[in-house]
Amino acid sequence: MSKSSSTPVIDKSLKLNVVIDDMLAISEFAYNFRDVRDVVRDHGATVGDGRGCKSGKGTDHGDADEELEAAEAAKSWLPWPFASSVEKVKRVKFVRPELIITDTGDINKKNENRNFTHIVTPDAIAEFMKLNRKFFKETDGAIGFDEDEKEGKDALGFETKLEDDCNIKILDFDDSFSTDVGGLVYGLIVNVTHQWVCVCFRGTIGATDINTDRNFVLNHDPYVKCTTDDLKPGTHSGFTDYLFKQRDCDSMERPIIDRIFASVDDAFATNSDITSEYKLYTTGHSLGGGLANLFAFHVAHKKENKDDAVKHFPNTVTAMTFAAPVIGNHDFNKEYQSLEKKGFLRHVRISNEGDVVPTNNIPFPISMGIKGDTTNFTQNGVNLFLLPDGKKMVTGYRNTKTAGSQMQLNVKNTLNNHLFPMYVERVNMEANKVVYEQTIEELYKENAGDFTN
Repeated sequence: MSKSSSTPVIDKSLKLNVVIDDMLAISEFAYNFRDVRDVVRDHGATVGDGRGCKSGKGTDHGDADEELEAAEAAKSWLPWPFASSVEKVKRVKFVRPELIITDTGDINKKNENRNFTHIVTPDAIAEFMKLNRKFFKETDGAIGFDEDEKEGKDALGFETKLEDDCNIKILDFDDSFSTDVGGLVYGLIVNVTHQWVCVCFRGTIGATDINTDRNFVLNHDPYVKCTTDDLKPGTHSGFTDYLFKQRDCDSMERPIIDRIFASVDDAFATNSDITSEYKLYTTGHSLGGGLANLFAFHVAHKKENKDDAVKHFPNTVTAMTFAAPVIGNHDFNKEYQSLEKKGFLRHVRISNEGDVVPTNNIPFPISMGIKGDTTNFTQNGVNLFLLPDGKKMVTGYRNTKTAGSQMQLNVKNTLNNHLFPMYVERVNMEANKVVYEQTIEELYKENAGDFTN
């Protein structure tokens, strides 16, 4: 990302290289920031951030001392091996946790559509990391708790990347319902230099998310008002449930997607940084990309229908996804294309050759672990298909691949081909740079053609 300047750059048609760089950084941030916050919540003595809701993990960590005492008491009387199964969690005193844990405060003064009580900046996160670096370690990109508490450590990779993200402000980051095995995590971020607002979804981290990922049963419920002619659009039940189920402890009865709509609309309506020139993006990697794809459709559909929920949104929402799985059937894609044709929706889908996650038609025996029929699904948007070995990407509209075709390419590297570092590596290959010298509209004009089904 470019560093911020004193005067914001007004650019109504950002080139692909700028947007891709920004969305990659935000997608990675979603993983790392949640890791840091989770370490603080799990190991910080008397650090509370509202995780007492039933869908969250454990209780509010303001009761951390009581939790620790309860665990130790259990160890004192439980017979072996049960006593050894009660994990002793080390508690430490973090310096100024309020720099990143901003979920506490007077509930009556809190925006009912936000998890955060105030905006967080990269400078605040960097300051927190500097003060507490001894408590953190970074392994293969993941950030965890370091019980050794070694002083004098070099800055983590996460910290150095924050230096390039100084032009953003984190309006919200909701991970209060996520556990160590997954759950919906999203952030609402504004870039004051490139003038965009972005809803970013985090990708898969554990068993809960994996169970969500494998639920390909078609859900038709949210599309009753979307249908035209004889179409019967349906989407991946796992991802649809993540966005359309109600959360415990919300301020009102509503699906979580409505809360996100309200938060974004409020940002465009009331935030002094955000003007009518700002664009709306949504992004994510893996599961996060699937959620971004799905979210963008519902934003565009509401915008087409002049729904008050998106009254202050820009007319066009753009999804930029990385390693995103298929999310809907062919009738859903027809509805998707209708919104693309009318200009309400754009989707740049970036996928790696050899990555099986963005595919359909998952073969036996892997299909035995899948719920539903993956042959019903197809991809949306313009695809940037990244090739290995320095070769230039292939661009095309939709470009759905079968799982079998990608598994045959290099089975040993299937996991690596899906992971975030490989996406960064291939995006940045020299051969691909010529593609980035165009805008998203130019990319659509060249590749989407007449939006044929």
